Amino acid sequence: MNEKNVALVESSLKEYYFSHFDLIHVPPKPTQREFGYQKFNGGMIRHLSIKDNKELHLLLMKEIPSDVYCSNAYYSFPNMPMSEKDWHGADLIFDIDAKDLALPCRKDHTISKCSSCQQVKSKEQPQCTKCGSTKFEASSVACKNCIGESKKEVKMLIEILTNDLGIKNEEIIVHFSGNEGFHVRVVNNDYETLDSQERADLADYVMFN
Repeated sequence: MNEKNVALVESSLKEYYFSHFDLIHVPPKPTQREFGYQKFNGGMIRHLSIKDNKELHLLLMKEIPSDVYCSNAYYSFPNMPMSEKDWHGADLIFDIDAKDLALPCRKDHTISKCSSCQQVKSKEQPQCTKCGSTKFEASSVACKNCIGESKKEVKMLIEILTNDLGIKNEEIIVHFSGNEGFHVRVVNNDYETLDSQERADLADYVMFN
């Protein structure tokens, strides 16, 4: 993105961050999470520690990031390198994405782009007409049906979590993933210390595998 466009978008983002602080919140236990952000035309800044909403708001106004992230894991020292963070738990998170639902509508809003020059490929072209590359990547924008079907999956998942596992509704947080679906986050001490195999077994259970 050229500098003129970056300045325009950053100006709009700064105004949004300033006007909508009430919509921006840190997750539970913020002092134990690693935070990071990315700026337009810039790399990722990681290993940050944020105490509360006020500190997050100051970061947003100062840096005007395009994206902000936080870990689902809890650490003793979140601002240290990975080998020194001292992991001691993590939220339980489920990712529901429309692209995994095999919806028939996807063919109507998915294109293939050249991985090298981003030229859009027509279906009958075996290679890029601009640079000759044969490597392509799919790009899609979710439609109303995609989001609606994803919501249905979220509701079914929450029923399993509450009815089968006894997780309380107030311990379940749902976020739009920013693309084609939703992240369902479980904030519950009973599940924080599950290891990777136990989390995989739980995923198998909710998917009836």
